[in-house]
Amino acid sequence: MDNEEIREREKKAPASFSVLMVPDEGGSVHSFRTSADFMIIIAVVFVLLIIGGVYYMMKNAETAEALTNENNALKDRIRALSEDVIVLEADKENLERELRSVNALLESKSVAEEIEQQTEEMDLNYVPTSLPVAGTLSVPSPYSEENKYITFTTGAGSKVVASADGRVVYSGESVEHGYAVRVDHENGYVTTYYEETQPVAEEGKNVRRGDTLFEIEGDNQVLTYQIAYEDEFIDPYTVMDIDG
Repeated sequence: MDNEEIREREKKAPASFSVLMVPDEGGSVHSFRTSADFMIIIAVVFVLLIIGGVYYMMKNAETAEALTNENNALKDRIRALSEDVIVLEADKENLERELRSVNALLESKSVAEEIEQQTEEMDLNYVPTSLPVAGTLSVPSPYSEENKYITFTTGAGSKVVASADGRVVYSGESVEHGYAVRVDHENGYVTTYYEETQPVAEEGKNVRRGDTLFEIEGDNQVLTYQIAYEDEFIDPYTVMDIDG
């Protein structure tokens, strides 16, 4: 084999490398040979490992940044919710105050209505709407401009009674009718009861509706009854509740 053939073979032979392994502290040096292809593979794997590590760190950094942003967003949301809670608590307190005010207003209105109702009932108690006789009585005679009164015929055991609450301003004799009792109802109404029997009502005393003014001793006694309003005689039929 001549020199030219040897050179051709050397050109065609794959390149190889010798790797020396030298220990730090003495000892023998080792060496081994490896092909260029193997070294290229190792370099590629090393580069891929570096790229993979860089990609992993970048992904971790992105994940950490996303988690940080999410955490900050949650903190902002919590602060906003805390502020909402404070506002809601203030609104709740305002609503409770308004509710107490409304309840107090309703209660005062209820009390006012009750007082008004009691006042109306009290006022009605002083209006002479009741019949002036308790017991047996006839249908009353008509009222006229000539005779500004009505009369009832009563039976024994009946009573002449106050037709509304008021104060007895006169109890005594009457020139025309024997005896008289006059009750001032202190609202413009004044009722006068004339009878032949001596009255039992005392002058100056307060009476309630239905209190006895005369006690009827005999049959067919006549009660003469008058109502005046603001010093003017009126027809008792316009005030009395005949059915009651």
